[in-house]
Amino acid sequence: MQIISVKNSFYFTYVFLITTGTITFIEALRNPIPQIRHIMNLETCISIVAGYFYSLFIEVINKSEEESTIVQESKNSHELDTSKHDLELPIEKINNMRYSDWIISTPLMLLVLCLVLGYENNIGVHFLSFALILFFNFLMLGFGYVGEVDLLNRTLANFIGFIFFFLTYGTIWKLFMTGSKVTKQSKIIFFLYLGLWSLYGVFYQTNEKTKMIGYNTLDLLAKAFIGIFFWLYLTKIVRF
Repeated sequence: MQIISVKNSFYFTYVFLITTGTITFIEALRNPIPQIRHIMNLETCISIVAGYFYSLFIEVINKSEEESTIVQESKNSHELDTSKHDLELPIEKINNMRYSDWIISTPLMLLVLCLVLGYENNIGVHFLSFALILFFNFLMLGFGYVGEVDLLNRTLANFIGFIFFFLTYGTIWKLFMTGSKVTKQSKIIFFLYLGLWSLYGVFYQTNEKTKMIGYNTLDLLAKAFIGIFFWLYLTKIVRF
């Protein structure tokens, strides 16, 4: 897999995050319904946080590319070599920064999901219940990180992470999806979130370049496209 594909996936996701943040910010200013304004505000925050970290990812990759070019030019200064060399990705640095992003953005994403499901099914979001959701979420991320930095076997870390993943979403289901008037749309939204988030665990087991492209694509879908979807759905611009 060529390094250009990895770089393009970072740029593509970054641009869409900025676009989504702009759309949701404007909607947060103009929408008369408080619940929708809150959701759009949170989606704007998600795009800002993720967009900031993606700008850092791109900066780190560009810096590594420049350093790699300087080293290669130095090696070839006294010999003819027109072959192209792959950039050594700063994987460890990007992974550390990515988990920093997720620590901030995933609570906001889960709060958005709870607010949307609560709005759909006329159920309020309560602090202690949401704190339990965040507790499971942070344990999921924690085990993912210790597996990423080889403090724990990656497969075992992924397995334990999935346990807390299902506890996170099981709690959300119990709180918002077990009432007598659960809408079909809320079920679609719940399983859309569940499916997208579960794919992070699938890419967790792949090689580094595939994982980076996979994570970037999932961030694009789970942060940018979901934000646009909620804007279209909640404002009734498009009927679903």
